Amino acid sequence: CSARRRTTHVMALVSAKTEKMRKLAEEMAREEEEEAKSAETPEDRRLAELVAAYSKASERSKEGDFQEAVSAWRKVLELEEAVQAYQERGAANANLGRFRQAESDFQKALELAENDEERASVYFSRGSARGDAGKEAEAIADFGEALKLEPDRLEAWLSRGTAYLASDDVNGASADAEAALKLQSDSAPAWGLLGAVRQRQGLHREAVDACQMALKLEPDLSWAQNCLEASLAELEEEDD
Repeated sequence: CSARRRTTHVMALVSAKTEKMRKLAEEMAREEEEEAKSAETPEDRRLAELVAAYSKASERSKEGDFQEAVSAWRKVLELEEAVQAYQERGAANANLGRFRQAESDFQKALELAENDEERASVYFSRGSARGDAGKEAEAIADFGEALKLEPDRLEAWLSRGTAYLASDDVNGASADAEAALKLQSDSAPAWGLLGAVRQRQGLHREAVDACQMALKLEPDLSWAQNCLEASLAELEEEDD
């Protein structure tokens, strides 16, 4: 009985000591947090706010919530003028049909760009926006500028080829499709573009082959499927 009392007493002491240590650790953690806050400089707070603003703006752009994205990128630009912020806000404005504001944002991004990679990215974004606005000639020029800076930019070859095709320049579109395939032979969109070009040229057998290759690489490429069906229909008419 005496032994049990001693054991109970020891356990109580251990429990009390453990609780005391827990409270002490919590107090130390609070003190460290308060010290960290007091040591935080205005620049630290600005950077934290900037990171949070960038994260929110990027999410809104990715989600396709362009109205909110414009507001979020505006907040970023209030904290820091940056190429990406102007470029992304330009893209969001373009998606909302605000092409004048988009042009202004892209121009500011180009002025701030410090290297070829940044400039190529802005030219590509502006070209995409101009293409969506039906300004094919200006889009072609922008994609060309991007390719001068980054010749290995696959999407620029594809986008310029598509713009050429929309402008009825099948030779230009053909050259860009072939350049894209030379750069990446397993690109489904490049094969699809080549198929669309060959269809426009009246080379339906070649169009079928190219579209089939595109669909082999990417079965869900619906526009390549449409191109394939149209080309097969043309071949059937020729046989008749």
